[in-house]
Amino acid sequence: MESPDVVALFEACDANGDGKIDYTEFIAAAVEKTVLMSNENLRIAFNIIDTDGNGEISKEELKSVFGGGAVSSRPEEIWDQIMAEVDDNNDGVIAFEEFENAMRSIVKRRSSIYNEAMVTQAE
Repeated sequence: MESPDVVALFEACDANGDGKIDYTEFIAAAVEKTVLMSNENLRIAFNIIDTDGNGEISKEELKSVFGGGAVSSRPEEIWDQIMAEVDDNNDGVIAFEEFENAMRSIVKRRSSIYNEAMVTQAE
């Protein structure tokens, strides 16, 4: 039987609720959120994904950067879903502000889930 601490921690790290902790979720959980969420670090992460350096992240760039390894078998619908969730103005690309909002939302959601789990466990 799994410890409630382990279950709560896993659920807090699994930001998208798919039952797995992928690389992005692991990094988000492993790094102190204030350091991770600094504007400088968000810009660095954005620039890594924006491989052509045009100031926008396309679906093709997401697939290129994250398409290797465990996610390579993901269907096209997954990439479409990511774009739909992050591309707030529906222009087909992710601007830095949209990327920043999405990353902050993921960390905030992960933190609130973890905090709720810890409060529930303490009761």
